[in-house]
Amino acid sequence: MGIGIPLGVGYQWHHLNGGLRLSSTLQAASFSPLAITDVPDSYYRVITLGLYAAFDVLRYYSFSLVITAGGGISYSRGFMGNGWNEDTGETIPGGYFNRWYPTAYLAYGIRIAPRKGGYALELFLPPGSHASKTFSLILALWLGVDYRF
Repeated sequence: MGIGIPLGVGYQWHHLNGGLRLSSTLQAASFSPLAITDVPDSYYRVITLGLYAAFDVLRYYSFSLVITAGGGISYSRGFMGNGWNEDTGETIPGGYFNRWYPTAYLAYGIRIAPRKGGYALELFLPPGSHASKTFSLILALWLGVDYRF
């Protein structure tokens, strides 16, 4: 468990008058248990290469409700401190780790894209998240800025 700030950069293709957007993104994040006192010390980084599709479900002028889904591959490395088993009270040893794993992404949110502007603002709300079967669930409030060159 930790708190972090993911940052990403990518490229986006527009289809159906901008109502469907496909993007490839490289994201990086660093997490630590900042101000969380009831978990073991942990410090880790995640890098994700993902492919995403965003669809405007409902559009009214510059505003739209968006659903986004996608997937990718992630690489995590870091340190997990000693923990404990809540049922038995036994100590669980920590250690360093690094691993590759597939991820899935699903989110909903709002998008503001003025028709005459070359930019768009997106706000995706929890439970917008990256999830993997073997490692983690990242719940995030995602603020995105798209700029057309």
